[in-house]
Amino acid sequence: MRIFRGLLEASIRAKLIAIGVVTAAGFIGLVAIGWVSGSTSVEAVQGGRAMNVEIRNIEEMRIAGLEMVLAAMDTIIDRDEGVMLPERAETVAAALKTIREGTRSASHIANMVNRPELMETFSADLEEVAEAIQVQLPELIKNNASQAEFAAIDDAIDGGGERILDNLQRLAELGIEHVRMKLGSAETAAENSKIYQSTAAIVFLVLVCGMMALVTRGIIRSLAGLRDDMKAVADGDLSREIKGAERSDEIGLMAQSVLVLQQAAVDKERMEREAEENRDLTDKERAEREAAKAAEAATLNEAIEALAGGLQQLSAGDLTARIDKPFTESLDRLRVDFNESVEKLSETLSEVKVNIDTIHSNAGEMRSAVEQLSSRTEQQAASLEETSASLEEITATVNSSSERADEATRKAAEAKSASDSSARVVSDAVEAMGRIENASGEIAKIIGVIDEIAFQTNLLALNAGVEAARAGEAGKGFAVVAQEVRELAQRSATAAKEIKALIDKSTDEVEGGVGLVKATGEALTKIAEQVTDINDHIASIAKAAREQATGLAEINSAVGQMDKVTQQNAAMVEETTAVTHRLAGDADSLTALVGRFAVPSSGGLRSERSAPALAVVGENDGERAPSKSPAKSVMNKVKQAFGGNAAVKQDNWEDF
Repeated sequence: MRIFRGLLEASIRAKLIAIGVVTAAGFIGLVAIGWVSGSTSVEAVQGGRAMNVEIRNIEEMRIAGLEMVLAAMDTIIDRDEGVMLPERAETVAAALKTIREGTRSASHIANMVNRPELMETFSADLEEVAEAIQVQLPELIKNNASQAEFAAIDDAIDGGGERILDNLQRLAELGIEHVRMKLGSAETAAENSKIYQSTAAIVFLVLVCGMMALVTRGIIRSLAGLRDDMKAVADGDLSREIKGAERSDEIGLMAQSVLVLQQAAVDKERMEREAEENRDLTDKERAEREAAKAAEAATLNEAIEALAGGLQQLSAGDLTARIDKPFTESLDRLRVDFNESVEKLSETLSEVKVNIDTIHSNAGEMRSAVEQLSSRTEQQAASLEETSASLEEITATVNSSSERADEATRKAAEAKSASDSSARVVSDAVEAMGRIENASGEIAKIIGVIDEIAFQTNLLALNAGVEAARAGEAGKGFAVVAQEVRELAQRSATAAKEIKALIDKSTDEVEGGVGLVKATGEALTKIAEQVTDINDHIASIAKAAREQATGLAEINSAVGQMDKVTQQNAAMVEETTAVTHRLAGDADSLTALVGRFAVPSSGGLRSERSAPALAVVGENDGERAPSKSPAKSVMNKVKQAFGGNAAVKQDNWEDF
C-alpha cells in the first residue's frame, strides 16, 4: 500500500518511468526463466544421450563376453580336433577387443552411479580369462592334457566370465536407472518452469495493467476535477474547494494557479461589497474610488483574459503557450505560476516521449531476445527428437541382444542334447567293452582246457611210443602214429599258448579302453552339467535384456513427454512474443497520444506513427489473432477522456 500511495503522489514523469521499469523487469524475468529452463533441459538431454551411448557399449561388451565364453566351451568340447579352430580364435580376439575398448565407458558409468567397486577386479578378471582362453587352452589341446586339467580351465573360464557378465549387466541396469532419473528430474524442472513462466506472466501483466490503470485513472480524474473547479470559479462559485492544490506534481501546480485565480475573484467580490458600502461617500471620493476600482477591475480583467487565452491554448494541446506581459504586482504571481506549470508540463511530456521511445526500444530488444529463446527452444526440441531416435536404436540393439541370447540358449540346449547322446553312446561302449572282457575270459578258459588236453595227448603219445618200442617190429607202425600224434599235440599246445598270449594282451587293451571310455563318460557328464549352467546364465541374460528393453521404452516415453513440454514452452514463447508486440503497439499509442500536444522544439515530439507490431504478431501466430491488450484499452480510455469522439472533441477541450 505504501508503494501504491507513493506512486499516486509522484509526478507524471515518475509514474511513467516506474511503469517502464516494471515492464522491463518483468520481461527480463520471463526471458531469464525460459533461458534457465532451456539450459537445464538441454544439459539433461545431452547427459542422457552420452550415457545411452555408453550403455549401448556395455551391451556390446556383454554380448562379446558371452560369445567369447561360448567359443571357449565349444573348443573344450571339440578338443579331439587337436587345435582351436581359426574362426573361434577370431571370435575370441574380436570379443576381447570390444570389451577392452568399452572398459572406459563401463568405468565412467560405474563412477556416475557411485558404484566404482564393480570395476575394481574387472581388468584382472578379463586378463585372466583372456590368458586362459588364448594361451592355456590351446596349450592343453596341443599337449593332449588330462580331463582334470580341462575341467580346471573350464571352471576358471566359466567363473571369470560369469563375474565379468554379472558386473556388466549390473552396470547397464544402474546406468538405465540413472538416465531415467535424470530425464525425470529434467521433466519436473520443465513443468516447474512452465508454471513459473505462466505465474510470472500473469503477475506481470496484472501489475503493469494495474499500474497503468491506476496512473491513468488518477490523471484523468485529477484533470476532470480541475476542469470542473475552473468552470465553477468561472460561473461565480467562489466557495468551491479546489482539489489537488496540495499535490506536488504538475496537476498540483495547475490547481494552485486556479486557487490564485479563485482568490483574485474573491478579492474582487469583496471590493465590490466595499464599494456598495461606500456609496454614501462624497461624489469625489466615490469617483476616485470608482476610478480605482475600474483600474483594478481592468487590471483583473486583463489578467483573467490573459489566463483564459493561455488556458484555451492549453486546452487545444499547445504547450508552447506563455503569458509574457506582466500583471500587477498582486497578480503577477499568478502569471509566473501559470508559466511554470506549463513549462513543467511541457518538460514532463517531453521526458514521457523519451521514456516511450525507450520502452519501444526495450520492447524491440525483448522481442529479439524472445525470438532467440524460441530458436533455442526449437533446437532443444530437435535434440530431444535425436535423443528419441538414439533411444530407439538402443532399444533395437537390446532386442537384438535378447534374440541372440535366446538363440544362444537354443544352441546350448542342442549342445546339452548332443552331450547327453554322447554320454549314452559312451555308456553303451562301456557295456560292450565289459562283454568283450567277459568273452575274452571265457576264451582264455577254453584255451586252458585245450592246452591241458594237448598236454595229456602228448603224454599218452609218449606212453604209446614206449609201448610200441617194447612190442618190437610189430609196434613200429603204432610208434610212427604215436610220434605224429605227439607232434600234433605239441603244435596244439604251442598254438594255444600263442592264442592265450594274444587274448591276455587283448584283455589288457580292453581294460585300458574301458577306463578311457569311463573317463570320457565322466567328462561328458561334467560338460553337460556346465552346458546346463551356461544355459541358465544365458536365460538370465535374455531376461535382463528384455527388462532393459522395457526400461528403455519407459525412457523413450519420458523423452517424448519432455518433447511435449518443450513444444508447450515454445508456444508460451510465442505468446510472450505476442505480448511484446502488443507492448510495442501500446508504446506507439502513447507516442500518438503525447504527439497531440505541441511542445517547444527542444523537447518536440515526432508525429503519430503506425503500429506494425500488431501485423507482425498476426503473421507469426497464423490464424490465432492477438488478444486485446489491457494497456491499449487504458490508452483508449485516456484518449476518450482527453478528446472524446470526433464530433465533440473540440467542445470538450473548449470546456477544459
